[in-house]
Amino acid sequence: MLAQENKALVSRIYEAFNTRNIDALDDLLAPGFIDRTTGLGAESIKEAWFHLFSAYPHICILPQDMLAERDQVAVRVQFQGVATPPEQDRAWMVEIARIVDGKVIELWNMISWK
Repeated sequence: MLAQENKALVSRIYEAFNTRNIDALDDLLAPGFIDRTTGLGAESIKEAWFHLFSAYPHICILPQDMLAERDQVAVRVQFQGVATPPEQDRAWMVEIARIVDGKVIELWNMISWK
């Protein structure tokens, strides 16, 4: 059951992104959260989302595959709406989230622009 709960938590982060609900991160990211790829904490991630939405108003995340085991969730996602012309508006990302006490505490990711 823990794996399903962790997958639901990560799904809520993508839902918050797609609905531009930056404040939802307060309930989804743990105190002390760190994005291990960028070194950003929760407040900096919220600021980065704000700037990303301003630069790419149509950006959205489409989760493709999600696997969970113990305290980690791995996701392959597709970004859409990140460039022009439209035929170049996709990027792929793989993320691994580590969850403690029902919140994401660490995140690793790798992105590939198509």
